[in-house]
Amino acid sequence: MRRICLSLLAIAYACAAEPAPQPVPVKPTPIAETVQQPLPPSPPALDPAVADLKSRLPAVPSVVERDGKLWWQGKDASQSVAFTAIDERRQPLVAAVCGPVTVQRRLIEDGRTDALAALLVLAPLAKEAGITGELRLAEGPLTGLHLRGAEHVVLPGGVLTAHKLAEADRAADLRELSAAIEQLKTEMAKLELDEPARRALGAVLDKLPLTEHNGELDDASPDFCRRVVRSGWLRQFFPTVQSDDRIEAAVRLAEKLVPVKSWRGPAGELAEVNDAFGRGGWMLRSSTRSAWLSEQPDPTYFSGLPPMVTVVEIEPGADPLAADAAKVMRGARSWRQADTDWMPVGSWIAADGKLDLPAATWAAAVPRRNRSPNVGDWLPAHLLVLSPLGDVIAL
Repeated sequence: MRRICLSLLAIAYACAAEPAPQPVPVKPTPIAETVQQPLPPSPPALDPAVADLKSRLPAVPSVVERDGKLWWQGKDASQSVAFTAIDERRQPLVAAVCGPVTVQRRLIEDGRTDALAALLVLAPLAKEAGITGELRLAEGPLTGLHLRGAEHVVLPGGVLTAHKLAEADRAADLRELSAAIEQLKTEMAKLELDEPARRALGAVLDKLPLTEHNGELDDASPDFCRRVVRSGWLRQFFPTVQSDDRIEAAVRLAEKLVPVKSWRGPAGELAEVNDAFGRGGWMLRSSTRSAWLSEQPDPTYFSGLPPMVTVVEIEPGADPLAADAAKVMRGARSWRQADTDWMPVGSWIAADGKLDLPAATWAAAVPRRNRSPNVGDWLPAHLLVLSPLGDVIAL
């Protein structure tokens, strides 16, 4: 018992010798920190007019909200212009250094920041030239990205200004052609042709001065007859008759394309050109780009297609109306009209023959018309390359 008591005393003494744990000091909280801090300020509410504008703009990454405004922005804020309105045709307006500019809507919808970069180059040129009034940024089949006003076209190389042209006397060209035709008709008896051949030749000659094709769908059209004569057909068949040379020369003169509208400047010339029969197209000649534009004819038995044009690009500085212009051809691009806009369809590069014509793009341009279970598509995808006179250069 005595040993037990001593053991308990020893244990109690050992526990009493151990130091008691010290309390952990607690740092007092300042009174200011006990007061609830205010939340960070919310972003400023978007102006109702700006909010309405935002709802009508394409929802694309290049449309940026910043500083209470909406911006068409490239890689950063240094490449941006502010949106100001949407017009009645749903075309956005921006504030450029030259003043308000209407922007072709699809350029924004398609994320075309290259069009924004072009605007930032073209707008200072327009300002420097003192151009006032409405300007529109658009991509044209012939001119590419450009600014257009009532009297001006602004291209990367400079400003072209509308020039009033004196009306050419094309009636004299037609009179010369008619006189040459009548002369050959008086000499037809010397050609030793039978009656059917004389009638056929007479029908071709009668079509040469016509401006419209009023015959059957598969009859030779007036422009086709002129193309045949221009190629030397009469000279080859009737080498002893001199009047056929006169007709060929008269056809070439009447088909000569001359400007009827023109925009000129140090940067070059843009012109609408026509022949004596009212047919023609457009041409652009500059140090940075030269090309011509011609309308694509409807395929036989496949009418009702949307309007389509072909732009043939040649060496910069070359004359698109020169007889040998096709020898410096670089490529071609086809476009289709959609409302008041033009949409690219396909392109062809002459150097390597590469044709870029997506099936989906062609299908959107040309509706399928399967009239037979044995024909998959009556009009397969293709690009028709035409001369300024409508002659087929390549297919």
